[in-house]
Amino acid sequence: MSVVGAAYDELFCEVRMERAERCARGEVMDPALEREQWAAVLAVLQAYTSQENLTQQREPVSAFPVEVADFIGMALEELLSGRMPETFKALGRSGAPTYSRIVRSAIDTAVLYANAARVGLVIDHAPAKTVQALFNISERTWKDWRSKANQERAKPENFRVGQGLEDARRSALLVRALHRAAREYEILGRPDYPQGGANKP
Repeated sequence: MSVVGAAYDELFCEVRMERAERCARGEVMDPALEREQWAAVLAVLQAYTSQENLTQQREPVSAFPVEVADFIGMALEELLSGRMPETFKALGRSGAPTYSRIVRSAIDTAVLYANAARVGLVIDHAPAKTVQALFNISERTWKDWRSKANQERAKPENFRVGQGLEDARRSALLVRALHRAAREYEILGRPDYPQGGANKP
C-alpha cells in the first residue's frame, strides 16, 4: 500500500467512520474527534507531498484521495460564503478530554503488550517503561490506562493477529501493533489536557 493509501485508509477513513456513527446517533460534534479528523487530513496531505510519493520529477505517484479533497473543499466553501463550518466550531469548544476510538485502541494495545510481556509472549523485562517511552506518557497516565483498558481485549490469548503462528512471529506482530498504535496516538489521539489538569500525561 502506498503512503497516501495508508494515511487515507488507516487514519482518515477510521475517524470518518466514527464521526458518521456518532452523527447517526444524533450526538453533538466532539472536539477531540474533530481534531482527529483534521489531523488525519494533515497526515494525508503530508503523505501526498512526501518524498516517498514523488518521482524524481516531483510528480505524485499516488493520486490525492477524492473524499479528503471533498472534505477540505466543503469546509472552505462554507468559510468563503461567510459561515463558520460546524467542524471548526467544534474545534474551538473547550471541555474535558474524551477517549476517542484511537485513544481506546492505543490503551488496549499498550496494556495487551504489557500483559503479553508478563506471560512471556513478548520478551521485555520493563514493558511499562517501553509503553511510557513510545506513547510519551507519564507513569500516572500509564496506571490510569491499565484501569481503563478493555480487559478482554487486553488478554494475550485474545490477540487474534497471527493466531496459529509460532510465538516468535506472533511476538513480532504484537510489537509492530504497539508501534503502530503509538504512531496513531501521537498523530490523532493525544488529548489536549487543560493546563494543570488532573489527567495531564
